Amino acid sequence: MKSYELSAQARIDYFEAFEFILSHYTMPTAIKWETRMLEAFDHLAEWPQSGRIRPEFAPPHLRFWIEGDYVILYDPSSDPLAIVAILHGAQDLLPLISARLEDHHPQDPQDPTETE
Repeated sequence: MKSYELSAQARIDYFEAFEFILSHYTMPTAIKWETRMLEAFDHLAEWPQSGRIRPEFAPPHLRFWIEGDYVILYDPSSDPLAIVAILHGAQDLLPLISARLEDHHPQDPQDPTETE
């Protein structure tokens, strides 16, 4: 199994989304969301070219994957696969993605915590 890691901002996105779902729905719903996200991360690590290129939102070396109501922005060229952002699709994505990209430096080492 190939690995992935979440950027510092993607970790914040992840936990904020989980907390939002937990506060507005139920624990089983939040756990189901978490399971689906982790499965999506695993899928993207195995098949990094699966996502779509969206040049209107991000540079063409980054890809987008839709998982339920959420958009995962990731860098398929990084090893391990870098999850750059996790955003709710109903948000105004362009400014949020622009802010995430300011912090994403593909050549810089990522957070040492790695998920396999």
